[in-house]
Amino acid sequence: MIAGKRFYAPNYLAAGETPETDIFALRRAIHACADAGGGIVEVTPEIWHSGAIELASHVHLHLAKDAVIEFSPDRNCYFPEVFVRWEGIECFSTRPLVYARDAEDVAITGEGTLRGNGAAWRRFGAKPEHRRRAEVLRAMHSMPVEQRILNEEENFLRPSFVHFVNCRNVLWENFTIESGPMWTLHPVYCRNLVARGLTVRTAGPNTDGLNPDSCDGVLIEDCEFSTGDDCIAIKSGLDSDGWRVHRPCRNIRILRCKMTGGHAAVAFGSELSGGIENVEIRDCDVSHTGLGIRFKSLPGRGGFVRNVQVSDILMHDLRSSALHFDMDYAQTTLPSADRRGTVMENLSFDHVVCRNAEIGVFLKGHPAMTVRNLNFSALSIEAANPIVREGAPIDFTLPDE
Repeated sequence: MIAGKRFYAPNYLAAGETPETDIFALRRAIHACADAGGGIVEVTPEIWHSGAIELASHVHLHLAKDAVIEFSPDRNCYFPEVFVRWEGIECFSTRPLVYARDAEDVAITGEGTLRGNGAAWRRFGAKPEHRRRAEVLRAMHSMPVEQRILNEEENFLRPSFVHFVNCRNVLWENFTIESGPMWTLHPVYCRNLVARGLTVRTAGPNTDGLNPDSCDGVLIEDCEFSTGDDCIAIKSGLDSDGWRVHRPCRNIRILRCKMTGGHAAVAFGSELSGGIENVEIRDCDVSHTGLGIRFKSLPGRGGFVRNVQVSDILMHDLRSSALHFDMDYAQTTLPSADRRGTVMENLSFDHVVCRNAEIGVFLKGHPAMTVRNLNFSALSIEAANPIVREGAPIDFTLPDE
């Protein structure tokens, strides 16, 4: 993807330092590469300790086989704060472990590993504190974005692991990423992104695998996810901040992926206020997740989900539902005072096989929400409860109707 001069990480070690003791060596190599107009930063097969790193246009970070970048658990390594989108709200907060903003032609490749020391961040993830910080952020909605700064102990937000904002022509290929603080791979406002051959392993609260967020043109193929939360979650902003930004997440393809553990294989929302459209999920294998394909929203989100095609999916040993539609999602971070509804339409499921689930299809409607053109064909689901309905009715079409 990116050609040019090569920058070997060992050349940027300070005198007398080693990859395990010089946490700034990789940062110096990346800066030198960026200052030269781009090229390839070669991370050699050692364990490299690092603080936060930031990529720039035309920079290709290549992780050799057996190379490991292990990020410091010291929170002081991730300041000053930068612009992020945190659970659907724009603000300035903790620097992600790997960050890029307004970059083009940027890549992370190779057979090495990014390791995030996620356990060190979990004291900031307990539910009461998490909810209180979200309340503080929600209270900032009326402020200009540049004044939404959260960096104090009581308002500290766990960062995403890899967070690319408003980048174009992005390649993430073949590396392993594990043990991050929160959402693992989180592209926001990106165009033309390819995630190929990745292995994602996470544990702990909110450690989603890959969350395309108001992106346009994302290909996720041949990846393996084992996560503490949703394997893939498609997002587009939260409530009024999502409406203000008004950028849908669209043109997403998820092909030949394996997903296990955590909450859902693929989730839509619940932060979907900017809308989600044109999504294809095909030839995927799902096992031992809580849910298979999950759609979640609630009155006050607004937005839409439309033109979704799910086909040739094999699921087995799910703890709950194979196909899950929840239009009154009760576990959202905060409910909205504005009760505008979400529209979900043109959702098609073809050749979905599930062996052993608690529920086949779960349908929870709400009078303020709209679900239409929900079509199932060639489903083969073994479940203790084939269909469970709650709340307002949701209509669907089977092939013989």
